[in-house]
Amino acid sequence: GVVVDQSPKVKGANRASWTAKDSSTLMLRLMMKEREQVLPEDKLFYQQIAEHIDKMLLETGKHKQGRVDGEEREKLSTQGFLEREQRYIKEIRNCEEELQKVINQKEQLQKELAGKSIVLQRVQEETTLSVRESVSVQERGVAEEQQLRKELKDAVFDKRDLQDRLALNKQDE
Repeated sequence: GVVVDQSPKVKGANRASWTAKDSSTLMLRLMMKEREQVLPEDKLFYQQIAEHIDKMLLETGKHKQGRVDGEEREKLSTQGFLEREQRYIKEIRNCEEELQKVINQKEQLQKELAGKSIVLQRVQEETTLSVRESVSVQERGVAEEQQLRKELKDAVFDKRDLQDRLALNKQDE
């Protein structure tokens, strides 16, 4: 035997596109079927089905609202994340630019330091040479002074000797 599906069909109702109108149509058909029933237990059965479907529809509504709320939270969270990410990227870019400036300044200062170190070394060498020359000049000056003092002393001695002789010669005359 062939089994024929005799369940009530709702036009346009499938799981992907179930609408509030489809739910209303289904509930209306269930109420009509309930009224057609003669036995109280059959009426009760259809009432229980209607109540159960009603509960399921309420729960579905809650789930749909929860999904919408969740999507909204996710959207806000994602938007906040993207804004923070953009801000962080900008801050990182600024830090990288500042770091590059500092690196360039460091390189420039190192070049200046190298140049000044060369100048300092040259000045130190010149200073050392000047000090040596100064010491040499002082030593020559001291030697010349000593020589001149000796010559002066000898000249003074010779002068006195000559004065004494002159005085003796004058007395002898």
